[in-house]
Amino acid sequence: MSEKVLITGASGFIGYNLASRLLDEGFSVYGIDAMFGHGRYEIFLKRRRLENLYRHKNSKRFSFAKCWVDSGALSKVGDVDCIVHLAGISGIERFEHNQDVSRRITITAAESVMRFADRQKVPIIYASSSSIYGNINVERFSESIADLKPISSYAETRLYVERMLLGSDVNSIGLRFFTVYGEFGRPDMSYFIFTDRIFRNAVIYLYGKRIKRDFTYVGDVVESLIRLIKNKGNIFNKEGDKLILNVGRGSPIILEGVIDIIAEYLDRKPRIVYRKERHFDMKYTCADNRLLRNITGYVPQTDIRDGLNKFVRWYKNYFIKLK
Repeated sequence: MSEKVLITGASGFIGYNLASRLLDEGFSVYGIDAMFGHGRYEIFLKRRRLENLYRHKNSKRFSFAKCWVDSGALSKVGDVDCIVHLAGISGIERFEHNQDVSRRITITAAESVMRFADRQKVPIIYASSSSIYGNINVERFSESIADLKPISSYAETRLYVERMLLGSDVNSIGLRFFTVYGEFGRPDMSYFIFTDRIFRNAVIYLYGKRIKRDFTYVGDVVESLIRLIKNKGNIFNKEGDKLILNVGRGSPIILEGVIDIIAEYLDRKPRIVYRKERHFDMKYTCADNRLLRNITGYVPQTDIRDGLNKFVRWYKNYFIKLK
């Protein structure tokens, strides 16, 4: 019998890509998602992702519930072998604009999943964020750094969830994702906005000069997750019952460089206008991914040019035809 994985946030960017890969690999997937989003294109993409999962060759192994992640929704899931918790309000800017509601949704979902996992005695692999490091003065962000300095409500909430699960009786792996990008991504993310604005000959607004981000291709994130899911038993036996791992390429690039690459692939000239820096934006991120390599034998390896090339092709051949 195949293993059954519960994915919260299953129609989201990472959740969808992971669910599709798990179905490819013969797993059974139970997805939960409230289908909540900001703007019609985000909702539209969520629906398209879900449609793709229902059309998957192994769709008989896929079940889905449209609902918020809470105790009532989880009571209907049945037995599972592993939980991948990706639900919650994503994106620093949108989180800052509605902090109280965003915090409540994110924490309620995490608390509900934690209690469910405790009852079922199954592990949780959950989404955290590189944003919890804040503006620390180091070249590479290591999981061993104790003096974390989150500068946004989003980051503070992610850190709260980490500490809650680290203090629980549930076996867990927290994944600090570094600027995940790729096909079927969220329209509010920087690379998506850059692509859309360059394509439409619209102005790109940057909040500060030479901000560096460690962009990580979604396929590499999914590969990391698959290896953790498949080897979870051995990992917990060897490494202990609580882990925090960076999932990042470890190769930061300035945002102006990302814009130049996208503009090259679109064969258009970008127009950039600089605005005042925002208090919740980090100036630099870079993953120390050695612990991920030691535990999974893998680290994200897609070059930013290759990953953006795939995304731009998807944007031109798929996304703009939906608009």
